[in-house]
Amino acid sequence: MLSKWLFRLVCLCVVIAALAVFLMRITGAENMQFFAAARYSLMLAALLAIVSALTALVYLVRKKPVSNRLLYALLIGLSPVALVAVLISDGVDAPMIHDISTDLDNPPVFAFAPQDRQPTSNSLALDEKVISIQRANYSEIRPLRLDVSVEQAIEKVEAVVADLGWQVLGRSSGPYQIEVVDRTALMGFKDDVAIRVTGGAGGAVIDVRSASRVGRSDLGANALRIAELLALLEGCC
Repeated sequence: MLSKWLFRLVCLCVVIAALAVFLMRITGAENMQFFAAARYSLMLAALLAIVSALTALVYLVRKKPVSNRLLYALLIGLSPVALVAVLISDGVDAPMIHDISTDLDNPPVFAFAPQDRQPTSNSLALDEKVISIQRANYSEIRPLRLDVSVEQAIEKVEAVVADLGWQVLGRSSGPYQIEVVDRTALMGFKDDVAIRVTGGAGGAVIDVRSASRVGRSDLGANALRIAELLALLEGCC
């Protein structure tokens, strides 16, 4: 009887977590309610999996047959937790910031993102503490200088953004800037990205700013996004 209920409860927790993640992705919710439901469901599933393992161990010590349901509960309960752990493992040591820019002296200013954000979203104000943390941890994040005209650089930006399938919030001129929304792979959190193109000595300069709407730490996602975007722009066309 115990093994049956442990198995059922573990399955229920995993289903609730999966449903919460699905609802987050289709609604684009930023209020963290679905995220909390997913997190606590997975935590409970992991706890029930541990209880299942301990129950199986007691049965073995007492030389009683171990139900397959206990083994299934252990596997089903720990597998999603292990998957999440693997996905975030690269970012656990990331600094507690969620806003990264290639230009810390004159970062791109979001013009369209504030209208698309929720009142509960992270602030877009870059204070000195955030800037100092980025300088200490992401010194490799710098502007991209290309030996092409501004117009050619803009064409590169438009082509890469189209290929990535990012949602465009708007474009502005003087200087050219495009604002887009990217979503994280697992939970579907929205991150705002501003790409600015200006003229430089003998070419064009591309600056990028990437800011998460929710969460104190971005687990390194914004710096990685900027680095990958600049690599695509450098090799594009």
